[in-house]
Amino acid sequence: KIVQMVRNQSLGDKIVDKDYRDLINFVLSKSEKNDIFLIDPVLDPDLLDFERMSKRPSLINHKYIPTTKIGILEWYRRLQFRSTVFNSAKVIEQYQFSFIVTKEENKLIKEKYGKPIFNKMYKVYKNEGKMKSF
Repeated sequence: KIVQMVRNQSLGDKIVDKDYRDLINFVLSKSEKNDIFLIDPVLDPDLLDFERMSKRPSLINHKYIPTTKIGILEWYRRLQFRSTVFNSAKVIEQYQFSFIVTKEENKLIKEKYGKPIFNKMYKVYKNEGKMKSF
């Protein structure tokens, strides 16, 4: 375990693997601070600290649950929206976001947003606002 930690390089105060480090470096160099990222729900556990590491906001994270009734309702709406983006051909652009981060090839995402602009272990797609309607 110590050998594995030494092989990994740190980013800030956290030791991260090369793939995550590559993703964060890409995000830092190719996005603006106010760009919003929509992260694949299956990546939530892996990218829990994405906002802190990238200094960029994400639209939703299922772990960060608000405490007010209005906040919980908005959090739930965002969860539903994210699920629709990743699992349905029909998407109403209810929320604005600049980029999508996923790990697996997702045919629906590729059809809606084109080729990934970052294509390593993690895939990043840019939302140009020109989504194809189905």
